[in-house]
Amino acid sequence: MASKATDDSKPPSREIEPIIQPIPTLSSPTSRTFIHVHPILLTAYFYLRFSSLVADPVSALTTDIFPVAAIQCAYAAICLPVSKRSSTSEAASSTSSTSTSSSTRSKTSTKQRGHRSAPSPNDATPATRVTNAILSLLLTAVASAPLYLFLVLFGAPLTTHFPHTFLTAIHFSLIAAFPLFYAHGVDRRTWWEIGGAMLPFDGVWGATVGTALGAWLGAVPIPLDWDREWQKWPVTIVTGMYMGAVIGEMGGRWLFHGKRMQFTPGVVGK
Repeated sequence: MASKATDDSKPPSREIEPIIQPIPTLSSPTSRTFIHVHPILLTAYFYLRFSSLVADPVSALTTDIFPVAAIQCAYAAICLPVSKRSSTSEAASSTSSTSTSSSTRSKTSTKQRGHRSAPSPNDATPATRVTNAILSLLLTAVASAPLYLFLVLFGAPLTTHFPHTFLTAIHFSLIAAFPLFYAHGVDRRTWWEIGGAMLPFDGVWGATVGTALGAWLGAVPIPLDWDREWQKWPVTIVTGMYMGAVIGEMGGRWLFHGKRMQFTPGVVGK
């Protein structure tokens, strides 16, 4: 009876327990340097383009797609490990080539190769990184459509300002979804955890959460009766997205690294 009472007193657990670990930064000197440069690049570029965004949001957001995509691709290729699926494919091809060449080498070299581990995501070749970045960009483009609906559901104009809102969704996808696709791929279990906000904080997840919170907070000044040019749609939303992404990336990497959002005490908050 006592043991039964103890079991009943336990807090209910989630159907899906989080297992995904924080995304590590690559260990090369270039990676360790660029990880600090990336938020500065995003902030500086947005600052330089802010006046153009206020003057003509559609033109500015369209022009900025390619530079922002280039910054994000460089960040992912230099600093982030590729998704498990890409690294697994590379490991399989590497193992196949090793077994093929082993018949022509000495027993000593064969023994040495037997002690080598399969390539990890950190050891991905430049070709693998480029391929993964291209595939991630394609998925990012596809994700812009549901993100557009997400913005509409949260108050974006439905019958007007379609190009403004859709371009905002593209930028949202570039700064929030692209690194997720690059580092996590399309693994179903991982995306269940992403959808349930169960990932541990790191630079990638922190930027995603920061982008969403920044977009939400960016809507606050729009209805205020200040009659400022920068209050028009979607200037404050885009500003909040970029600032939130930068703050979230730094906070997730250094301040909250490894922690999870706590919805049920004792289950997810560890």
